[in-house]
Amino acid sequence: YQGGIWIGAITPEGDTLVSVTRTHFTPHEFFPSAEPWDTIWVVNKGDTVDIPYWPKYTAVSDQDFVCRYSDYHILNITDHTPLYLDVIQRSYAWSSPPLDEFIVFNFDIIPTKFDLHDVYLGYWLHGEIGNNDVADNFIDEETLFYPEQQMAVGKDAEGGNDGTAISPIGIKILDPVDDSLKWTFKWYNHEDLAGFGRDPLRYRVAMSSGEIMQNRPDIERAHISLCFGPFKVAVGDTLHFEVAEVFGFGLEGLMKNAEYLEFLRDRDYKVPFPPPKPPLRVVTRNHEVYLNWE
Repeated sequence: YQGGIWIGAITPEGDTLVSVTRTHFTPHEFFPSAEPWDTIWVVNKGDTVDIPYWPKYTAVSDQDFVCRYSDYHILNITDHTPLYLDVIQRSYAWSSPPLDEFIVFNFDIIPTKFDLHDVYLGYWLHGEIGNNDVADNFIDEETLFYPEQQMAVGKDAEGGNDGTAISPIGIKILDPVDDSLKWTFKWYNHEDLAGFGRDPLRYRVAMSSGEIMQNRPDIERAHISLCFGPFKVAVGDTLHFEVAEVFGFGLEGLMKNAEYLEFLRDRDYKVPFPPPKPPLRVVTRNHEVYLNWE
């Protein structure tokens, strides 16, 4: 339904700031520049394009989306002070199973004005799993966290008057993997987010607290944030991280697809294909002709 990255950091002056691409009750804080080429570049498998900020970009998946945006182009947003970040985003998507069961997002984050410390990265998800009938407004999600897989999951509860959604949604952090990082997993009630828009509160509670909440004991619409850090990044340097949106036929199917995604990632997303069958040859036995594989 909705999701996006959060970036929080402390400036050299000691300001605690957070810039978000998406969350409830908060405006979009990232926008592209006014340049005509700051749009979404669609690069299909086998193609190479010259993007002004990425010359000779070659597609990785069946269809890559490439775009760039910043948190300082629009400054009239209430209560938003930018970190002055450029973000280059790439997404990888495939058309054949099981690769069509996930989408990979890569983010390159580049400070443009000042060095940042205690940087925390995160992904926020509002899944809305199941049938969200406006008249009924009944969503009964289960909210789950799998620390070993670095993955948060929203799953439709069994039964209920919204039917059964067979595909849960998982948000899996792929990179970086570092035992020294502090992880924070939080879920929120729909109404509780209204007062959660202030940067210091979001940074302190949602991004850097290190709290790992238990799987949600009740079933309700799920707002999930999964954050990690801290990092340091200087002006002009690049902080990279990678996250995947994972689907599957039920929770078991989702976990299998998450494992296959790790397998594919270890091979730089070079999709393995079975070797071609050997050529046919003609064999004569007792004056009868057979077609055998080599």
